[in-house]
Amino acid sequence: MYEQVISERVDNHGIVAETAEKLAQLYRANAVEADLSGVHVAIWVLAEIDVSRVSAREKAQPRAGLRIKLARVVSALPPAVATTEFDDSHGKPEALDTTCRYCSQPIAGAAWKFRHYLKNTALKRGTRIG
Repeated sequence: MYEQVISERVDNHGIVAETAEKLAQLYRANAVEADLSGVHVAIWVLAEIDVSRVSAREKAQPRAGLRIKLARVVSALPPAVATTEFDDSHGKPEALDTTCRYCSQPIAGAAWKFRHYLKNTALKRGTRIG
């Protein structure tokens, strides 16, 4: 999730910088070797773009180019999580058995508090949720 935010939020260097720091902390906590120098350079460039005295329209083109380069840098980073076991420190899901109100099909799964879902780094973000 952090990697996705970094590569998508080039509209705001502050968000990218904060997210990159959280990603670095996650790497350190899991003893994962990762070179974030390319991300730090991108953050510096974003800061320069943000403080420049040009219009938002003129800032859009360099940001678009930087987004492409940053996506390549981020995709080359190692996985941030060393384990996929459930992280118990961020709450547990509640069992959920219900019926869809539109199609009447049964639904079984787990209901997460959204803040717990976001904080649990062991969860795969590509998993279908609803």
